[in-house]
Amino acid sequence: MKSLLLTTAILCCTSLVAQVRPLGPDSAALVREDSIYRAERGKFYAHIAVKAHYDGSVVRLRWAPDAPGGWINANQLGFTVERVDLGSVADTSSRESNAFINLTPTKLLPLGQQGWKDLHTRLPDDLYVMVAGEMIHTALLPQNMGFSTDIKGASDRLKERYAFALLAADLSWPAAEGSALGFTDSGVVPGHRYLYRVKVATANASYPIGDGAVAVSTEKADVTKQPIITRVNEQDSLMMISWPRAAHEAYFTAYDVERSADAGATWKRINAQPFVSFTNNDLPGTKDVIVYTDTVDATKQQYNYRIIGLTAFGTRSAPSKPVHAAWRDRTPPPSPTNVRATEKKGTIEVTWDYPSGVKDLKGFHVTRGTSVASDERSLNSEILAPGTRSFVDRAPETLKHNYYLVIAVDTANNPGLSMTAMGSVVDSIPPARPVGLEGRVDTNGVVTLKWRLGKEPDLYGYHVFWQNQRDHVESRLTGTAIRDTMYTDTISMRTLTEKVYYKVMAVDLNRNGSKHSELIELKRPDLRPPTAPVFKDYRVSDEGIRLRWAPSSSEDVTRHCLLRRMVGEANWDTLARVPIAEPTFEYLDKDGGKPAYYEYAVVAFDDGGWSTFSQQMPKLRMNSKERLPKVEMLDAEAFADKKYVQLSWDYAPRDGVKFILYKSTNGGKWQEFELLPGTARTHKDRLAKPGEEIGYFIQVVTTAGRDSDYSPKVKVKM
Repeated sequence: MKSLLLTTAILCCTSLVAQVRPLGPDSAALVREDSIYRAERGKFYAHIAVKAHYDGSVVRLRWAPDAPGGWINANQLGFTVERVDLGSVADTSSRESNAFINLTPTKLLPLGQQGWKDLHTRLPDDLYVMVAGEMIHTALLPQNMGFSTDIKGASDRLKERYAFALLAADLSWPAAEGSALGFTDSGVVPGHRYLYRVKVATANASYPIGDGAVAVSTEKADVTKQPIITRVNEQDSLMMISWPRAAHEAYFTAYDVERSADAGATWKRINAQPFVSFTNNDLPGTKDVIVYTDTVDATKQQYNYRIIGLTAFGTRSAPSKPVHAAWRDRTPPPSPTNVRATEKKGTIEVTWDYPSGVKDLKGFHVTRGTSVASDERSLNSEILAPGTRSFVDRAPETLKHNYYLVIAVDTANNPGLSMTAMGSVVDSIPPARPVGLEGRVDTNGVVTLKWRLGKEPDLYGYHVFWQNQRDHVESRLTGTAIRDTMYTDTISMRTLTEKVYYKVMAVDLNRNGSKHSELIELKRPDLRPPTAPVFKDYRVSDEGIRLRWAPSSSEDVTRHCLLRRMVGEANWDTLARVPIAEPTFEYLDKDGGKPAYYEYAVVAFDDGGWSTFSQQMPKLRMNSKERLPKVEMLDAEAFADKKYVQLSWDYAPRDGVKFILYKSTNGGKWQEFELLPGTARTHKDRLAKPGEEIGYFIQVVTTAGRDSDYSPKVKVKM
């Protein structure tokens, strides 16, 4: 319930929070809503939404922060209202230099507790005054401020107080002024244009709140829209009037509903409090229309209704045009009972019971359909007399069931419906034998059957039968007849029996069964993959890489595929597809002119769709005459005092390369010493020891397997 109240309360306040106008650097930026305005807007946690109303003599302003956090902070910081005169309406010159004038030398703060009590004493009938005061001061209590272990609960409570405080301000102008959310400017000149700015009196760096602004013209008074009632729904004791939500909620917060029982001579308000219409997700009809329901005496009294819109500025619209409503008889007569349908020589007699003494009874209708949910067709062209208790259907459906309904009708044409009774004409002729049965079994043991649809008009469905061997007794798979010409079954694949058998029987609406279809035989698929092929030999030469393999020994193999991929990659490329009938199982992967490091595999495929990879997957380097440029010059200088050897070299920039630094100490074996990035051009060997004679050279490599010749060797002595 709290969630519903919160949601609806916030919706009622959208007339303010939906029109945010944060302050830009100057009045012109506010009017233009240019890039400066948009950039400033993103700097704040909350903004102040402002609306204005000019009644011909004064301007009333209403505002509110658009977030609960902004509301509770602003209630402590206070508000300041400023105004700039943009000149007369006829003056179109630029006013960018006009300065704002402070209309509230003393900042506006919500009333204290005593102030709310005094306001309630002056306005005891305004319930929303105390609602606003209660919401504001409860939110500022010490136990409701600061950190709470129940973060979600505290957040929900703050949102509720914020929503109800704004709702109270929307429904009561004194409550708005007491909440520091309303201001009246009586110092305006007719025929001028003004720009108002509302901001917090003291900036809060930890919770910045954007200013709000609104432009007002005093050329003529603002006209409050006249509401309009668009629909009246008359019931026994309920009168429901409705009007479109979208066309009204932008102007009005609530409504007064008035009723007249003397054709509009006098009017009486029938709602004790302003009527606020809430939306409900469970009632989609409330999204588009506002509905007010009035309860009246169940008489034939006629009424007129009209509505008056209430705005957030404490003003009232002119009454809507009145609509007429009158009491209507919507109570149906008693329903017929004990309805029976009995076949008699090709016809069906419908009988029913009905209480005697029903005065408001016009007669009966008898309808027939072919199912409980189907559309009924009336069988009697003229209404049956009130004393009738039976009816004969002389042309019932013979291929389908007949469902009968007896309807009692009163003088106001209200229907009283009976329960449905079923009647059937006996049918003993079965449908034709099903034909066209076929099927298949996939590798998961899923059987798919299909057959041609029969042509009988009373065909109801089919039963499917199964047997594991041709000479076995069949088993029915369908508990009830299926209403389709396709059926899916699942069988075990862990069996020595290779075949399975199916047949189908048709049934009609009276459950007469046909002869079985022809028995079909289906073969279970092969679930065993073929044996793996084996690489016999491979040769790497300047021509490329030649591979030979021994084929799979499985009898049902249909082809082999040779696959290749770069070492380290996931996806394979197909080099060759070799049918099993070909006698030679070898392939030359020609050198493409660039060195590369490849991995190869052979895959065998059988006629059941199974495949097996070779267990061997050789990784081979493709030779290429194209090598990387080598490092032409390598310098080495020993710094014995600093205990390192400084190496430097030149190399043209190239993507994807790295440097391998080789090292030999005192004439010993050359070893890979460091792997350096391709951007390196210097290196310090800090492992050199005094007295050692050290040699160096560099080789350029890539991750794709290319390399360069060695650089010239250099030697230094520490």
